[in-house]
Amino acid sequence: SDKIGIIVNFISVYFCLEVMKMGLFGGNSNNSDNIIITTADIKRDYDILDIIVSKEIALDERSNYDAGKRSLKQRAAEIGADAVIGVHCFFSNTVMNGTRRWYGTAVKLK
Repeated sequence: SDKIGIIVNFISVYFCLEVMKMGLFGGNSNNSDNIIITTADIKRDYDILDIIVSKEIALDERSNYDAGKRSLKQRAAEIGADAVIGVHCFFSNTVMNGTRRWYGTAVKLK
């Protein structure tokens, strides 16, 4: 069962990164539609605003990727960021359930 957990986590991280690379991000009404989310750096000048973290997203939710990205975009919009760079996700697994959080560096483009 430990091997299955490791494989599931690996697959989750892989799909998390692939979805983010493809740019498949849902929008919301907090002016976050145009916020750039990327696992890499961007080739533009920017000011670093802060490190931000999404809310916890249950691993069993069908929309956990979209919910995590929406949460990260909302937090970025709240502080006036144009992009979140270096985005990663991490997992917290317990006996009863697991969660995922996304984090990255919020930046304001110049």
